[in-house]
Amino acid sequence: MAGTLLEMIGGGGRPFFPLVYRLAGALEQVSAAELERDPGTLTRCLRSAQRLFGYRIVSNHFDRALLAEACGASCGWEAGEKRIAVPLLSSVQEMERFRPAGWEERGAVPVVLEATRRLLAEFRGSPRVAGVVPGPFLLARQLAGASFLCEFRRESAAAEELVLTCGEVSLGLLKKFCEIRTEVLLLLDAVPAVPGNWGKELLADLFRPQVNVANYFEAPLVMALDGPADLAVLDSLAEVQVDAVAFLTDQPAEFFREAAGRVNCPIGVPLSAPALAGEEEALKNRVSWGDSLGREWFFVTPGEMDPEIPAQQFHNLMKLLTTL
Repeated sequence: MAGTLLEMIGGGGRPFFPLVYRLAGALEQVSAAELERDPGTLTRCLRSAQRLFGYRIVSNHFDRALLAEACGASCGWEAGEKRIAVPLLSSVQEMERFRPAGWEERGAVPVVLEATRRLLAEFRGSPRVAGVVPGPFLLARQLAGASFLCEFRRESAAAEELVLTCGEVSLGLLKKFCEIRTEVLLLLDAVPAVPGNWGKELLADLFRPQVNVANYFEAPLVMALDGPADLAVLDSLAEVQVDAVAFLTDQPAEFFREAAGRVNCPIGVPLSAPALAGEEEALKNRVSWGDSLGREWFFVTPGEMDPEIPAQQFHNLMKLLTTL
């Protein structure tokens, strides 16, 4: 299935998985808040951006707070991006306040699901559609703030209960995307360093069900690590057999060489700032050391594509990716 993923995002050039969301709205003079109000608007903007730049896979959103808001967290807008205004829980000990039932009907979730259905019906496999699923650790951090990480490092039962419940919500959204035949799944998570065997077993409990559901629906599952990644986490991801691991934060070349040796799947390497700016030599250098990893790999944007990137700059990047 991993080979299928690279075929999906290749198309004669370097395989590339761009995460385009607010940029799609900006091109149509639509704010991120407006994107989340109407599935027709979201569909139109994502379709138009893909037609303009010609990439081969369309992400259905890039709202890190999608599930947190649906679970009751108070959100606001800052610099055009949705952010958690106040964590739902003041500590992980307040689990009784976390009642996720009905999350699928709240916030922007219904809009994203309907827009995904429309994109799948319109594109019919070309380009592909990826469903972005906020992961359990990202959701737990958003709901409980800094207290979650403190308790997680202590291996507390409350932290385990919270992240497992968040895992059920995350898995629920992944299933929703699978049921409408979303072609690729991108599990977006901020996985912390795992303490000992307890942490490794917890990661397996969280991510193996996601992999099993994706495999059942024959949809490649890409684990997108949001923020600095801990190499030990990769051992757990290798055990549950995700189809690819994408790093959304740049790291030294040595990190990626070590990562390539720990996983058994293709890895997503983020474009450097100079490469994103269209500097051909910088892109060639990244291609050169990417090819030296000894494992299949693809390019990914370092998080969401900058919504203010000039259109011509993006065009130049796409052109370079087809020639290197």
